[in-house]
Amino acid sequence: MTELAHVEEIVYPGGASANGPIRGLVRDYAGLVRGTPSWVRGLRSVEFARALRDLDFAWRPDIIQFEYSVMGQYVTALPDLRAPRVLVEHDLAIEAASELWRRKRGTARLRAGVELLAWKNFESRLMEQVDVVVVFTDRDADAVRGFFADARVKVVPLGAEIPTRPLNPRGGWPPTLLFVGSFVHTPNVDAAVRLARDIFPRLRDTFPELMLNLVGHAPTSEVRALVAPRIAVHGDVPDVTPYVEQAAVFVAPLGLGGGMRIKVLEALAAGKAVVASPRAVEGIGAVPGEHLLLAESDEEFAAAVAQLVRDPARRSAIGEAAHAWAREHLSWDRSASLFERLYDSLIPSGEAAARRT
Repeated sequence: MTELAHVEEIVYPGGASANGPIRGLVRDYAGLVRGTPSWVRGLRSVEFARALRDLDFAWRPDIIQFEYSVMGQYVTALPDLRAPRVLVEHDLAIEAASELWRRKRGTARLRAGVELLAWKNFESRLMEQVDVVVVFTDRDADAVRGFFADARVKVVPLGAEIPTRPLNPRGGWPPTLLFVGSFVHTPNVDAAVRLARDIFPRLRDTFPELMLNLVGHAPTSEVRALVAPRIAVHGDVPDVTPYVEQAAVFVAPLGLGGGMRIKVLEALAAGKAVVASPRAVEGIGAVPGEHLLLAESDEEFAAAVAQLVRDPARRSAIGEAAHAWAREHLSWDRSASLFERLYDSLIPSGEAAARRT
């Protein structure tokens, strides 16, 4: 069995604002012109690159794996690395940037267009520097090939930690809706704004006690502006479990990007009633109407949430069915096995055999 041998923490650089708002804005636009997306520049760290080089020198790894395309910027920190490079694309950024550009109007569309060009330049260079791209769904594999025809793509579905017992399937009082996602990721910002501004208002009058919690790392100014009576924004929290336990319904109205949504998987595994867009559950395999409810429009989301808020027995039944399904289908063993096969295909056969003994 593979064991974790070393972990090294590098302090998050803090993004553009660490240099002041004006200087940060200037550097942001200068980076975009040079083909560096804002998210990539915000995670640029001299300390991280140095630590990566030191680790490579000390370990000489058989394979190096980059999680998220933004971390692929550190490929260039290892110019002498001969080991195969694996990029795990949790969500193809260029696809989300394309969709966002199509939605925007006016000056916001111009900015989104510059971001899109930066992502095209950045990810085109990155795809040439890695040996294989791992995605979580067939849809994402098609998306990667659509943008980068020569990319070698492997589908490895995600798993999730399965609690031995489901959390409270009915939630606490007052009834609360929950959205969870890192807000450095544009699709999560888009979903949170939609939930607070377009979906939740349709439920306010019918359910005067209903609350909405938006939980996630680094809430943007747009997300923080959503705070209102009965709407709370929680940034970095030590443990998301109490918020999941409290929730009556986990809501995922994602409309941008791809990937397999780990927070949706975790909500299903926790035995919570989930209302999600088709995109949010792409590749998961849970059965709509049995393990979760699907919705597309704002009206459909409001109607599905209302049904579950009104009927605690219904949301309990869906939550319990979701937990049972997760126990059967979301084992990490499947993902680990597929990764092992991929690694063995990248390492020369003699070295792979030696590594297993």
